[in-house]
Amino acid sequence: MKERGNVDAIINKMIEEDHEMIRINKMKQEQSKQDMILSVNEKKALVKRQRELEEYEEELVRQYASQQQERADNLQSLKMAAEEQREAIFTKLA
Repeated sequence: MKERGNVDAIINKMIEEDHEMIRINKMKQEQSKQDMILSVNEKKALVKRQRELEEYEEELVRQYASQQQERADNLQSLKMAAEEQREAIFTKLA
């Protein structure tokens, strides 16, 4: 009878340990799942931020190109005005 009680106690202890292992494994799985979700969300945020930075850089390049074209146009206008003044002076002198 005493042996039977000891065997039952050991079996019950083993069952409890199995249940505890199952519980721990489920917790680990849930934590892994949460970590993956977090990782995916962080990756999405990083990709979005990179895309925003690329768009910002492209806008800066467009602005720079526009400014360069404006400067070139202004310089061309000044050159043309100077040439017209030079031609006017030569015409008066001739």
